[in-house]
Amino acid sequence: MGNKIGRAIKSRRGSNLGESDVHVHGFGSVVDSAIRTASNAGTDVYSFSETVDNPMRSSGAPNNLHVHVHGFGSVVDSAIRTASNAGTAVYSFAEAVDNAMRSSGIDESVHGFASAVDNGIMSSNLEVSASALVDVHNLSPNGSGWQKGDFLGNGSFGTVYEGFTDDGSFFAVKEVSLLDDRSQGKQSIFQLQQEISLLSQLRHDNIVRYLGTEQDNYKLYIFLELVTKGSLRSLYHKYRLTDSQASAYTRQILSGLKYLHDRNVIHRDIKCANILVDANGSVKLADFGLAKATKSNDVKSIGGSPYWMAPEVVKLRKHGYGLAADIWSLGCTVLEMLTCQPPYSHLGKMEALSLIGKGHPPPLPESLSTDARDFILKCLQVNPNKRPTAAQLLDHPFLKRIS
Repeated sequence: MGNKIGRAIKSRRGSNLGESDVHVHGFGSVVDSAIRTASNAGTDVYSFSETVDNPMRSSGAPNNLHVHVHGFGSVVDSAIRTASNAGTAVYSFAEAVDNAMRSSGIDESVHGFASAVDNGIMSSNLEVSASALVDVHNLSPNGSGWQKGDFLGNGSFGTVYEGFTDDGSFFAVKEVSLLDDRSQGKQSIFQLQQEISLLSQLRHDNIVRYLGTEQDNYKLYIFLELVTKGSLRSLYHKYRLTDSQASAYTRQILSGLKYLHDRNVIHRDIKCANILVDANGSVKLADFGLAKATKSNDVKSIGGSPYWMAPEVVKLRKHGYGLAADIWSLGCTVLEMLTCQPPYSHLGKMEALSLIGKGHPPPLPESLSTDARDFILKCLQVNPNKRPTAAQLLDHPFLKRIS
């Protein structure tokens, strides 16, 4: 665990950890040693403070470690006791701990450390969660522990298959080749690594769950929750979606988007093909290969799928864009659900991009209900500053339709 966490911390240099690389360096080995000798050894991190704080105080760790992390264990312990996954679950370590750290008296230099620990735990051989859908313990991509099954689809980067474990559980696995030396291949590897880094920090009912990652000499793998009924795109090819069904799905999409936007994360590729549905009608945002953390309209790279792109993304110049781009894409996605076809489907990609860049929203058919039309038009305002936020849209009448 110590080495895994150490690597996770070092790999995040230049990220929002700031100087915590310096102050927390070596912390993992102290934790590792303490947990090995603790009575509750293994993945059980309850009573973390008792297990870790005392050994830290008496360890040979550098003085700056004592200064900046002293008392960290008690904050962790308190957060885990009150977390929804209390006990042995370590899946949401970052979510359970980061807020507590921010509001504690711990020095600011270790803020964000929990996210680095979380990534280390996720990529280690520790069990992800007591309630995880798939136990990824001992999974390895060489055929030992799981088998690759049916092709499920292509993400923005990587190919997705069904996975089947030795104990009979199912999951999804996204893979990308490590042997492709072309720029596109290298970009795919980079994007999948970005997706792993981001998804490992997210935990929400409407976001596909990250389960772990592995690689061999040939491929990089990301293990994900399997969502059984496929995408909304495949769904509307089988069934005609009513307003009430589109309303229920949109409400869940917005719940996931609000969670992302509250954390200043922009998805950048919201469309029906990237929204999954399970047999109970639960919706999961998926394919985070293009997602980015943003501070304030500071994204300055074009990303997304042409027919769903916002005008500010298409006509990107010196000015960046931000979270509101997802809201435009959401409007296009609701239109897609209700018409069973992408927006601007009567046009080629370049023609569509030209119109979007000039500020022309996609045409809305007369068959749309008043509430659906109003919801879509609010999302499709050309000026991003006039678009409602995800939180504001959750109060729209369209989301309250039941028939």
